[in-house]
Amino acid sequence: MTYRIVKSKNGVEQIEPALTNKYVLTDDLKLAIGSAPSDDKLPSHASIAELTDSHPGASDRVIMAGYIFRRDGQVYVDNYSGHYQPPHYRLDLIAKHLKSLEIEAVTIRTDTNLDY
Repeated sequence: MTYRIVKSKNGVEQIEPALTNKYVLTDDLKLAIGSAPSDDKLPSHASIAELTDSHPGASDRVIMAGYIFRRDGQVYVDNYSGHYQPPHYRLDLIAKHLKSLEIEAVTIRTDTNLDY
């Protein structure tokens, strides 16, 4: 697994399209991305969040989590996280943060609590 705290556009541009990438965004706007060849090789979003800080409980500071990927030069983010189950309207938070890094992202709404 590769892990990074993204502080610039370059950090997002380093995401390899062939990898699976989970992200967490904390309330102090730390963006952490974990990347691996497959989802089963990645730790949970909560485990990635713990890496954003030197003290336990960092996962309590997460305001958004999901998957992030690049295809054909475009960045995509979703809100799929079994641990945090972030509501779709929080996609605006990650999109706004990425825009502050000069990255336009396409948001993908993932509803996990749909009643079929």
